[in-house]
Amino acid sequence: MKPKRIISLLVCLLLVLSLAQLSAAASLPDVSGHWAEETVEWGIETDMVKGYPDGTFRPDREVTEAEFLTLMLRAYDVENGNGEYDHWADSSYEIAEEYNVKVEGFNSIDKRNTYIDRTSVAEITSGAQGVRYDGREAILYLLMNGLAEGRVPGEITVGNYEGDELLTRAESVQFIKNVLERGVDEIKERPFEPSEPLPDRTERPVVEIDEWHIIKCQDTAYELLMEVIKTIDIDWDRGEFRYYLPLAPEGFRWSIAGRFHHDEGIGDRIASIGDVLEEGKIHKINFDPDKFNGEGNFSVRLIKDWDGPDRYCETISYDLEDGNIRKYSTRD
Repeated sequence: MKPKRIISLLVCLLLVLSLAQLSAAASLPDVSGHWAEETVEWGIETDMVKGYPDGTFRPDREVTEAEFLTLMLRAYDVENGNGEYDHWADSSYEIAEEYNVKVEGFNSIDKRNTYIDRTSVAEITSGAQGVRYDGREAILYLLMNGLAEGRVPGEITVGNYEGDELLTRAESVQFIKNVLERGVDEIKERPFEPSEPLPDRTERPVVEIDEWHIIKCQDTAYELLMEVIKTIDIDWDRGEFRYYLPLAPEGFRWSIAGRFHHDEGIGDRIASIGDVLEEGKIHKINFDPDKFNGEGNFSVRLIKDWDGPDRYCETISYDLEDGNIRKYSTRD
């Protein structure tokens, strides 16, 4: 075949592919200008979602349990069964039973067709990570691990996640896209036993102090600090450091301080000792992963506020060496 003919064929092929992409976007007029337009186009290009026969996508329509389950399994590229089924989602529920997914439509078509709320989505999604949490804890797990952010930017709280609200088609695609972008590319079996409780409390813990504001029970303070430590998640590729601050004892406050070091300078600040940190919230700090040299340090303190010098009840400190966390607290 002559070179000119080969070039002509390649040009035609590129045009056909480009027109196919354009026609996919153009065939969904109700997505044009929508906040999730790029996300929906991504879902269509990856064959994760499809439009309706009338050429619409209906991005603001709520999704049912069966629809979200099927979408999630398709995103994880889990094989469907090969049997003959009575309901279009039978194969999805067959897989859900194999992985112990928390869904209600195993034996109920009505449950399958019920619109799913965001708490149920959190329970399904967290379970797919190999943990077992329900309700608020399932939501908190997603927030702690960067698998969800909440509806209002910058307010990463259980309340802002709005668990009682229903999930729309556009939100479901965005939700799963976020999970995949965090590197979660396989589904795990949900355990049959509850996972270790997360530090999500509605009442402040009690720590005894004497008249000089000295901690009587530092073991309690240490246990509270370890609760915070267990929530720390560092994504080296995305440059994110996040942690959750539960309610502190009455009259106390949390303090987290430290830095990620750069070769060219001191680096990105995690926080300073004097910062007032909001409780009941996921805190997220971004650092430049391209400049980070693998070194740094951070410490977590529980501080007693009173009219005088701050009392550090207990401190747990860490070094970062070659991107690994090494604790150098006096306790194991």
